[in-house]
Amino acid sequence: MTSPNEEHRRLADLFQSAARQRHLMDSWLNDYEFVSGGGRIWYATDTDVVFLYINPGEMSVARKDGGEDHQGPRAGYAEIFPGDANRDGKSATIALGRALANFIFFHNTGNVPLAVFSPTRGELRRIYLKIISKAAEEQGQVEQELDRLQQIHAHLAEITGSQQLQEELERAVPAVSAILFGLGATGELLRFSDLIARLRLAGIKELANHSEATALGFPVEAFSVPSDLFEQFRFNEIKEQWFMRLKKEYCLRVGVKESDLFQKILNKLDSDAELLAWVQWVNKRLAGSKDRLVLLTGATNLFYVARDAPDWIAPEEGKTFADAYLRHPRAYLAEPQVLFPSAHAGEVDIVQHNQKKKRFLEWLDTFLSHSKGHDPENNRSMLEDAAREALEANDRLLHDFQRRWDEYRRSVMTAHPFNDLAQINRSKDSLNLQKLFQTAHNLDLLRQGIQELVDERIEESWLSCFSMATLAGYSLLFQRVKGTEIPTRNPPPLYFTSLHVARRFIVQFPFFNRFLQARESGGKLQPDDFQKDLDVLRREDPSNYTYFLGFAQLFAMEGAWAVANIQAKRAFDCAERCSNDLISGREAVYMRAVARRHCAKGVKDLIRVRQHLATARQRLEQDLRREENPTKTTRLRFDAEDLAVDVTAHLFRIFLRVEIPPELDVPSMEETENRLAQMVDSLDKFATEDPWVLLHVERNLLANLLMVALLRGKEPQSSITSSDYRVWVQRLGENIDKGNNGDVSVRVTFLIQAILLASRCWTSDVRKIRKESAQELSRLLTDQAISDRFRTVLPYDRARYWFLRDFAG
Repeated sequence: MTSPNEEHRRLADLFQSAARQRHLMDSWLNDYEFVSGGGRIWYATDTDVVFLYINPGEMSVARKDGGEDHQGPRAGYAEIFPGDANRDGKSATIALGRALANFIFFHNTGNVPLAVFSPTRGELRRIYLKIISKAAEEQGQVEQELDRLQQIHAHLAEITGSQQLQEELERAVPAVSAILFGLGATGELLRFSDLIARLRLAGIKELANHSEATALGFPVEAFSVPSDLFEQFRFNEIKEQWFMRLKKEYCLRVGVKESDLFQKILNKLDSDAELLAWVQWVNKRLAGSKDRLVLLTGATNLFYVARDAPDWIAPEEGKTFADAYLRHPRAYLAEPQVLFPSAHAGEVDIVQHNQKKKRFLEWLDTFLSHSKGHDPENNRSMLEDAAREALEANDRLLHDFQRRWDEYRRSVMTAHPFNDLAQINRSKDSLNLQKLFQTAHNLDLLRQGIQELVDERIEESWLSCFSMATLAGYSLLFQRVKGTEIPTRNPPPLYFTSLHVARRFIVQFPFFNRFLQARESGGKLQPDDFQKDLDVLRREDPSNYTYFLGFAQLFAMEGAWAVANIQAKRAFDCAERCSNDLISGREAVYMRAVARRHCAKGVKDLIRVRQHLATARQRLEQDLRREENPTKTTRLRFDAEDLAVDVTAHLFRIFLRVEIPPELDVPSMEETENRLAQMVDSLDKFATEDPWVLLHVERNLLANLLMVALLRGKEPQSSITSSDYRVWVQRLGENIDKGNNGDVSVRVTFLIQAILLASRCWTSDVRKIRKESAQELSRLLTDQAISDRFRTVLPYDRARYWFLRDFAG
């Protein structure tokens, strides 16, 4: 039984581990961006990554002692959260490690081998000879393993029900994996030989002569050894600099003097220094080209010194040497072949493949939503406070999170053991190994008979895991955000005609209001505030469509727009799989459009917003033609959001001085203002639209209209008259009063209030009103408020607030 203090510390540990994993994957994302922009990456490998492939049981799980290399504690290469290996007996963790190594060597680089520099080559030679020596002592082991495998197959072959077979197979997989890929030194020798036979490792000379590398334009000159005395001197100088950094890091970490270092340690540090020198040397030669060398390594000491190296070549501003050129194997965990395998064989669906690549990132980002703007490594006290409060609200949060994560990893494990059976079959010199392969192949045929069930199990367990991360992420986010703050933005007004519980949940806000009241009174989020409403939502809609949309609204209310987009995307995926005709995905894709606009980093990101709006209109047409319960909503919200995209594009242009891409088809500022005014004037024609939706849309249209007018009024030689806009300012004020006092409630946001006050300063002819508005605007737009990371939703917001503050005089 764990104590409450231990529980909240464990939840804080869980969060920090997620943050570290997410940080490792930033470089993976950068690589994809680099390659999609025409860049080309050549990969080299460190010894430890090769060892991950030949001995995943050793490298996948964490090590607490110094190990044979005396490098100290090491995180498991496939152990994402603390205790992963302890809770499942290591089986699922090792399965992930094996899949990770398989991806690195056989999928990540296509047919191009991984480069092996001279220091790594020497280490691999020593390891290979050591494995051969050990393998000679293990003759006869394969025969025993074959008997065990045949017994497992005989047992599973007797099972007739597919569900029972799936459960029994899941229980048998750890033993099957241990047999197929354990085999001690014999298995290590088998896998090492496989890498060599399949040309997955190559020295620089071999790589230069490799047909696939040559066809891709391998930059031989950049990888060549230093040619003259000056180059040799410079290379040795670089190596010495790395050696001194590594030695200093080792002495500080272990707590010894440099004079006390053993020769074995010095040799290892010298080898690591030479490897880093090669990475720097090659990338210096590649500077300015479309090529880049990246080293795959999990060595903590290399990352540590590479993050603090002063004399390196920067491909991008703000990147460290480690960010640019080192990749931990765990950076590739999000690859579908690792965490999201399919039991189906055959051609890969590219669209589904790319969607799966984003799943793990979206999961982590959801769980980490409350860390926006914070470094979890240096804000432990803040994190523990949030964890303590979240657990007070839901004392099963940690337990349920770990349970569902473990369930998912176990379900994934069933898809991994049979993926590389050809590795065993390639060893023609061993009859026993061929028999082993045949028995394993028969087991795989059993699995293929229930492959749809395996895929379904993986999907169901992932949905459960994602739901728990959503709940945990929002719990932590809610406990951290202060309740006295004026909300930065409002979520978009979602509308449901036939899903009455969802309508009451989102439109009438009983759930939201309880949250807001609890926060404003200094209270805490209680378990019932979550569970009762969410359970009712799921009873009405078992597809989880409205469940994820409800959370999209909640995250949007807290300013976590990127996570709101993830939740809306998940809701849309649920709609695509749902057989309920009342669920088309219309509201989910509309939510995605608004969320994508709010988290746009550049004006080109708005293109996707337009695409989402087009899909929303298409789904609306389907819902209007529906025979049973056709929807009563209209295009109004989508057309208003289209105009918001036009305004956003102009704000990017004005405040960040970027060009608007022609494909956005954005009208001039004057025309944009005219269209906004026309839409406001036409609102009374939408008689069937919900009053709450109309209130939302009118407010946003008026705010955008006045924002454009304020910008136009400040243009040189502007011909517009501020007094002409008093009617719009008055109407926005009336809208806010109605939202505060009427039957429908819409919160007043920081941005709306700033635009209203600036507009009053600009348009009013009453001195008292101008003075009071200016004072209130100055109090609202303080330097601290403007610099707050939650206020600046879009990249230009800070400049926009400075602009609005100028109207205070």
